[in-house]
Amino acid sequence: MPQNDLEIRMEHVEKTVAGLAGLPQQVQELSTQFLQFRGEVRADISDVRVEVGELRGEVGGLRSEVGGLRGEVGELRTEVGELRTEVGGLATEVGGLREEMHGIRDELSGRIDGVRDELSGRIDGVRDELSGRIGGVRDELSGRIGGVRDELREDMASMHHDLAKAILESRALTLSLHEDLVERIKVLGETFKPPANSPPSDDAR
Repeated sequence: MPQNDLEIRMEHVEKTVAGLAGLPQQVQELSTQFLQFRGEVRADISDVRVEVGELRGEVGGLRSEVGGLRGEVGELRTEVGELRTEVGGLATEVGGLREEMHGIRDELSGRIDGVRDELSGRIDGVRDELSGRIGGVRDELSGRIGGVRDELREDMASMHHDLAKAILESRALTLSLHEDLVERIKVLGETFKPPANSPPSDDAR
């Protein structure tokens, strides 16, 4: 083996030994870190166990609550079944009431129709009776009005005849008075007329 190779190997060995000199310290540090890590892991595991215990307690409580809820649901189902039964009974009663209401409605409709027909007959009778009475009153009033009209016509004719007679008498009297007045004027004229052969008076001269 050449000397140089041996020296080179010895240098490598020395470097390796020198490197291994710090290995115990590193192992010690690693051991310390491992122990610290193990303590932390144990603490974490303990915490996790505590949390798991708490979760188990909570899960147990939830199971109890779920059991209670199941019991309540069962009770609710029972109540719902009872309510369904009651609703079915009510539906039956409602159906009976509907049939009864239909019967009452039909009965009332029949009674109303009967009352309407009866009232219609009575109204027609009263209307016919009133029509007869009104016709009689109208005829009676027409007769009375005709008699009064005839009496008024006769009275007006008599008054017209009397008025015409009075006018004629007044006209005749007026003519007579006019003739009498004319006659008197003539007489007065002749009285105050001087004779034809008489001499004129002194005043005329």
